[in-house]
Amino acid sequence: MEVPNSLEKLFSLRSAPISEIENGRFTGSFDIFERLLNAVDLQFEVVEKIHQLPSWDEIEELFAEDDDD
Repeated sequence: MEVPNSLEKLFSLRSAPISEIENGRFTGSFDIFERLLNAVDLQFEVVEKIHQLPSWDEIEELFAEDDDD
């Protein structure tokens, strides 16, 4: 997919990093990623991951057998 020149100018990037981001193959710097986010008025935030195991009731619902016979 070819990136329009206006998009390259907006992000101040070459088309290659933009294409890599779009296709999930971006391994470049955070600076490039941040410039892209800034161009679309977004920011990157790091938040603590919440680990929550399912309750026994939720597990039972997942594996419940249908009794519609």
